[in-house]
Amino acid sequence: LVSLYARTMSIDNDKAVVEVEFRVINADKNMVGNVTLISPDGRTAGGHDIRIEHDGKVYAKFTIRNPKLWSPETPYLYKVRAKVQKIGPVGPEHHVLLDSKEINTGIRTIRVSRENGFQLNGVTRKLKGVCLHHDLGPLGAAINKTALIRQIQMLKAMGCDAIRTSHNMPSTWQMDICDSLGMMVMAESFDMWIYPKCKNGYARNFREWAERDITNTS
Repeated sequence: LVSLYARTMSIDNDKAVVEVEFRVINADKNMVGNVTLISPDGRTAGGHDIRIEHDGKVYAKFTIRNPKLWSPETPYLYKVRAKVQKIGPVGPEHHVLLDSKEINTGIRTIRVSRENGFQLNGVTRKLKGVCLHHDLGPLGAAINKTALIRQIQMLKAMGCDAIRTSHNMPSTWQMDICDSLGMMVMAESFDMWIYPKCKNGYARNFREWAERDITNTS
């Protein structure tokens, strides 16, 4: 099971539509997919068997009533649980679990327009952000989860609600912490393309590494 994604398709009054997609490697007709969406208060939606397409993709759509929306002020996270199972000889209760994966997702919409600027969940707001480089000050570039949490908490305390990660792919830890603490992020993988701005910059490796770096970022 790879490439598990969740997307908020729409939010309309007291209803949100969320789509989930993942892909199964070496899928066959004896397998089924299963997706469960769990709300921040522990309620469960879905969980039924889903057909696996010929290309191994599995799609699920959820309609959530009275969703708890993600924002910097209310960083509610839903849990998406995906499973691949071998069909049991009698019924679903006899399915055999082959693989599973779990991610967090926030229900929110993002729009940018000339008339309304940046909108989160339909509300126009100004980003109060910083450009944040990959290092942790005197700790250097090695990732430390506790230090990352402290860093984001300090930024929140000073009124920041957005980060542009500067020139490097952000770590999964950093993204997860931003989600859970309520920090919007624009992830920047590199700061130049084929045209260099310095002698030994990323432009030297752009053609070879750009596509792989963007894939890893997503």
